[in-house]
Amino acid sequence: ASFDWIVRRRMSEISRFFALTITMYHNDHPPARFHAKYAENTEIGIESGQVIQGRRPRRVLDPAQERRREHIDELKPNRDLVMSRQAPNKIEPFE
Repeated sequence: ASFDWIVRRRMSEISRFFALTITMYHNDHPPARFHAKYAENTEIGIESGQVIQGRRPRRVLDPAQERRREHIDELKPNRDLVMSRQAPNKIEPFE
């Protein structure tokens, strides 16, 4: 992988918890979404919580949905940052 790709990937990471990595990408199309990566990628709508793409077992989706509900006010401005090609603010992992 190229160095630029690695840097962009790390910059888009918002949070890690359990075995999930939460990211956003500047070139995603509407609706606003985040990616929950657990072996494979799942796209989840920020506002609706609807799974846009991918399928995951409930044991993987439930924690991602819980984080979405708890941090929706942080996810929305992060979406704006990422769309303007800026690094998103980190969201603390579960304690």
